[in-house]
Amino acid sequence: MELRELRVLVAIAEHGGVSRAAKVLHLSPSAVSHSLAALEADLGVTLFHRLPRGMAPTEAGLAVLGPGRRALREAEAVQAAVGAVQGLTTGRLTLVPARLFVAPIVELVARFHARNPLVVTSLREPAAENVIAAIVRSGECEGGFMRSDLVPPDLQHTLVGRQTGAVVIPADHPLAALRTIRPVDLAGVAMIAPQTTSPFRPFFDGVFGSDGIEAAVVAESDHLETTVAMVRLGIGVAIAPVESASPILGEGAVVRPLEPAVTRPMSLVVRRESPLAPAAQAFWELARELHGADDGGPTSA
Repeated sequence: MELRELRVLVAIAEHGGVSRAAKVLHLSPSAVSHSLAALEADLGVTLFHRLPRGMAPTEAGLAVLGPGRRALREAEAVQAAVGAVQGLTTGRLTLVPARLFVAPIVELVARFHARNPLVVTSLREPAAENVIAAIVRSGECEGGFMRSDLVPPDLQHTLVGRQTGAVVIPADHPLAALRTIRPVDLAGVAMIAPQTTSPFRPFFDGVFGSDGIEAAVVAESDHLETTVAMVRLGIGVAIAPVESASPILGEGAVVRPLEPAVTRPMSLVVRRESPLAPAAQAFWELARELHGADDGGPTSA
């Protein structure tokens, strides 16, 4: 089994077919097909279902995918460690942010880039917090961001900030005249809520539950930009983390803090059981430097 074959395995799984994987890997489709066939022959199993439109991992393929990703991460860590010894500053870092906690992460990435300008930092599409642990655990990303109280014991974490609840209000709404918003002020107010399946919905419901007030929900959205756009159009008032809402307000909406304040600590999470590549280790150390150590750092490569 060769690393090239594992790269082919992961690329086909992530992009859904030989042609798309070949484009990403800068190989010919025939070379990708040959590598996949060789890997399947070595393992004695079929790794992908060949579908009319694309390919999907078989049960065996899914079983191999996680260890394959981790093996590639370990190989990258070895190469980066050698580079670090030689005084090189290049590398690659892949992170997955939580929804509604993107702006603070971008600020942290900017600080990291200022120190390590030749390291390529890749931010995945923001994900729901209930899948971030699995993404990090699988090796797809070296780090992720999620609520501190949701971090499972097999992942290492360190505090990187807080989500602070705020109210996003149309600029011409009567509530915009207030300096702070209490839950009682929202009684009977048309609200734009997160979807009932959203990890942020308990946060929303908790604001009203604290005073026994029932939210007057007129619309639901899990996409913050869409929610803020609906607020600007006067559809309703929303509750969102001020850290993420403030940068995208634009004209026609204002943000006011909740009283009493409602906050949720957020953490950077990484795997415990394997060493981090130098780029990931440097990012971890920067997070701890800026926000304070949590419960001890992971093993470095």
